[in-house]
This record gives sequence, C-alpha cells and structure tokens, in this order.
Amino acid sequence: MLRLSLTYHYKADVASTLMNNTPFVGIPGVNAWEEAGRILNSLGTKDFIVAFDSDAKENPRVADALQKFLQHLKTNGFNPQNASWPKSFGKGIDDALLKLHKKEVNSITFLVNGVPVTIKRTVTTTVSVG
Repeated sequence: MLRLSLTYHYKADVASTLMNNTPFVGIPGVNAWEEAGRILNSLGTKDFIVAFDSDAKENPRVADALQKFLQHLKTNGFNPQNASWPKSFGKGIDDALLKLHKKEVNSITFLVNGVPVTIKRTVTTTVSVG
C-alpha cells in the first residue's frame, strides 16, 4: 500500500527511509494537493494512506484542507485512508517515525480511518553457530 504523506518533500523522504523505502509522496503545503491525483494515477495506485500533519486536529485550516482533499480523491476513484497520531509524537509523520528510530519510544499507534495500527521498534540479533 502506498503511503501518501502530504507534507514537505523532505518529510516524505525521511518517512520513506524509516519505513524501509515504502513509497511516500510529499507536497509543499496543505492546499497544494491538486497534482497528487496525477502522481497517484501515474503510479497506478488507488489505495493509500494520507498523513497530514498532526495539527489537522486543532487547526481548522488544515482540517478543512484535509477534508477537501479526501473528498476530491474519493470523487476521482481513489480509496484514501486517513492516518493520525498523538501530537506528542511530533507534528509530521517523519517526526513520529524518528522517535521510534531514535529509540525514544518502543511503539507508535496511528489511527488509520479510526482503526488503531501499531508500529513497533524491533530488535534483531544475529547469532553465529560453529
């Protein structure tokens, strides 16, 4: 599933890297989403997660832009799912994933269309035998 991060482009790059190169598409502001549909069409995807910054919960301008964008996508045949997270994890999805990467937290629970989705930091141990 493609994750569509509607944040500045560098935020999408950071989030992609921290999610093992999962594709992210970034835009330079909450009202600059008109080209996103064209990009998504070129990628051939209809299902993805939209991750506006966490201030969408308290900033009416951001919340309005998010709702307009989601409606625009649905009207044009896409199936976007909206992701949100507690502001304590950071404003952007990149901030939240960096907390996990820097081991500041052991897990982050996002709400994706209201359904909790938890990402946990994992520890890999290599053992050589023989």
